[in-house]
Amino acid sequence: QEDKLLSAEDVLQSALRLQSDNPALLNALGNVYIRMEDWPRTDGVIERLGRIGTDQAGLVANELTARKLAAQNRGDELQSFLSGLADGESGLQAAASIIRLRVAQGDVAGALAYTDELLAKTPENTALRFIRAGLLAIDGKPGEADAILRQLLAENPQDERVWLVLYNLHRSRGEDEVAAQVLADAQAALPDSANLKWLEAGVAEQQGDIERAIAIYEELYAANSGALVVANNLASLISTHREDDATLQRAYEIARRLRGTDVPQFQDTYGWIAYRLGNHEEALEYLAPAAAALPGDPTVQFHLASAQAALGQDAEALASFQKIAEQVAAGAPRPPFMDTVEAEIARL
Repeated sequence: QEDKLLSAEDVLQSALRLQSDNPALLNALGNVYIRMEDWPRTDGVIERLGRIGTDQAGLVANELTARKLAAQNRGDELQSFLSGLADGESGLQAAASIIRLRVAQGDVAGALAYTDELLAKTPENTALRFIRAGLLAIDGKPGEADAILRQLLAENPQDERVWLVLYNLHRSRGEDEVAAQVLADAQAALPDSANLKWLEAGVAEQQGDIERAIAIYEELYAANSGALVVANNLASLISTHREDDATLQRAYEIARRLRGTDVPQFQDTYGWIAYRLGNHEEALEYLAPAAAALPGDPTVQFHLASAQAALGQDAEALASFQKIAEQVAAGAPRPPFMDTVEAEIARL
């Protein structure tokens, strides 16, 4: 756990060298220090946010302060701090901060009660109703959450975030048919939404409709070729499910922007394409860290094992192939390349 936190700190510090005043990065770094119980450096992040001076930075600083007090079991000081927030910030900002912090402490009932107090004063407040729906979902009351979200959509069918939450509410409960209808209704209301198209592509991929998924990612890529996640998913799918040289070369052209990446999923995509093109040493440079970061993903382990075998690293390849076999023996689904895995284990 400590190694993961230190790695996260390194990544965030590197990112902050390029974006030193990014509140989201500072928030993530502050939370790493809280989990490490490194209070002086937590305070340093909070002070840094204070110097930025924007509203967003102030909100992040307040949340980190409250999380620090909660982690230190300083309950009385935390309550005083939250009361001060309610008095000092603009109403909705303060409300959102207090609600998030209560949820983070596991006090969902308290967050709901506080939200209801605010709604009693402004019952038509869209933001508070949306927050209440999310809290009800967390509290195990999906029916009530669904009713609120659908009412919000009846009032404003163009609100993408409500569609996304309603979709995820039903998808997370395994209600795939309801979720599919929500997605269809959402796309009818917002036909140009990239986020909804992204969801549709993911569903198509999970259902095995790879060509449909590729077509959607192609559309998203054409609209925004700078989106790395879209580039990764498109390159990954076409390099995995198509065999012709022209398509593989196109996958490489798309994936070139992933070169030098530290993101494990991107490393896997770039490394596998390099392997398919016969660049086995370069492939190993990317697949080894990807497999180390994603030990439970059999596809990534298979990609690494294939590169190791191609380079004549038989002992390493055997260990990687055996890791996949062990995962399947322990109950993981049998991947489509399992016959190859078993043949390679027998050969090696």
